[in-house]
Amino acid sequence: MPASTQRPHKARRAKPAAKSHETTSGLFVLHLAVYRRSVLIYWNTPAKVIFRDLEKKKIALTDSWRRSISDEIAGDAMGFSTQAGPHHPDKLVWLRAKPRAASTASVGCLVHEVSHAVDAIVAGLDHANLFFAKDGMSEPRAYLLEFVLANALHALKITSQDAH
Repeated sequence: MPASTQRPHKARRAKPAAKSHETTSGLFVLHLAVYRRSVLIYWNTPAKVIFRDLEKKKIALTDSWRRSISDEIAGDAMGFSTQAGPHHPDKLVWLRAKPRAASTASVGCLVHEVSHAVDAIVAGLDHANLFFAKDGMSEPRAYLLEFVLANALHALKITSQDAH
């Protein structure tokens, strides 16, 4: 059954990690049970908070992985996507700011980084690359991307009406 027609998986949204009138950080986790993977979407979250969260999940982190994440967050990118720890199947997406409206660049960044996470998930599962159009059928990958984004936008309370 295509991912977009599956019953939605329970996704949990953590309380913001920090409270502020101007910015808050947070986490949205989408469990993709059929793939035995999760996508963790952080926004405006310091590296040390991410490390603590992952260690609570019993994910082993190396010093070089920590440095890489710290460097990415300290840089000027709007976001990035990577593994949730070295050699871990879950994917981590980090955004500098919480996407607020469908017309903003921050939603474009979310789409961009989630597409990398989806590509990494299917590449890890499909060693024959049948999820990619040049070698096979890309529809399963497109359905997974649609499913992850629809759930993330819903959890972040972003609708197409926000663009008007």
